[in-house]
Amino acid sequence: ATAAGLQAAGLTLLAREGYRSATVTAAVVPDGIAVEDFRKLLSSRFGVVVAGGRGQAKISERIVRVGHLGAVTQGDIVQVLWAIEQALDELDHAPADGRTLAAAQSVLAGASETVGSRN
Repeated sequence: ATAAGLQAAGLTLLAREGYRSATVTAAVVPDGIAVEDFRKLLSSRFGVVVAGGRGQAKISERIVRVGHLGAVTQGDIVQVLWAIEQALDELDHAPADGRTLAAAQSVLAGASETVGSRN
């Protein structure tokens, strides 16, 4: 759900399908957005903390990482994706039109149906 939402928001996932982590989703921010400004806006305005990139590679300066390890609820995922969409709108990159939440909800609905079928 996180990956789907980030892609819908215009971020590019760092890892290809089949190589993605189940505990963190790393994505490259769109051109024209300073990662540190984006992260500060998310934290100060929306109370959402996302990590930056790691390492010395040039790409690490363009990455945000969204953690989802441990007791992470669907509501947590929705809150982060909503904040990312709002921040991108405030940075005049993309309108806050609900596309991130719609993409995530599609995945979450499928996950709920799978869990429900096991009960």
